[in-house]
Amino acid sequence: THSDPTDLYITLTSPQDTTLTIWDRGSAGGENLVGTFPTTLTPVDSLDAVASEAKDGDWILKVEDLDVGPIVREGVLNSWEIGITEQVTASDSSSPIQVTGITPRREYQCRVAPVTNLGKVPYSEPFIANPSVTTVFNQLLDTVLLTAQSSTDESATSIAPKAPAARKAREGQEEPKSIPTMPILGFFILSGLLGLFGIRRFANR
Repeated sequence: THSDPTDLYITLTSPQDTTLTIWDRGSAGGENLVGTFPTTLTPVDSLDAVASEAKDGDWILKVEDLDVGPIVREGVLNSWEIGITEQVTASDSSSPIQVTGITPRREYQCRVAPVTNLGKVPYSEPFIANPSVTTVFNQLLDTVLLTAQSSTDESATSIAPKAPAARKAREGQEEPKSIPTMPILGFFILSGLLGLFGIRRFANR
């Protein structure tokens, strides 16, 4: 809120200490300054200068009235915010498509579309993906599967030579029920992990 925005000088400093001039005594067509840079308002410096910088941290907005004269005009900074849109694209003829350049611990909305003569249509429904959760889950999945495979191989090696003697000792007795092996245990572990991550995603929403 200000009676004459042509007196105002506004800068924005990024977490990496890059300072941009976004308003330098420009005309807002009247009182007050309301809008969004760079859509409805044009910044003096391009915001592309901080596009490749890390976005996490403190952003500092500084507003000054540079008018010098007998009349003192006061203004009020009612509110301001930073809106960051991060977009990453990837293209591949095989599956799965590998997407690189994404930021850990940040949630992404993903969509895919085939490339045809009509363009990149149709787009799929959005899918929410969290790189950190996906990476951790895949590591746990690999660990469980490797452990299950290793245990199965060891069991087959150690039990096979003793099988004839065991069968002879059980002659005339009912065949005992099989004991769950590591792959089945791995299945239960995977089920628990899926439930855990499902609850986590639901809680985050």
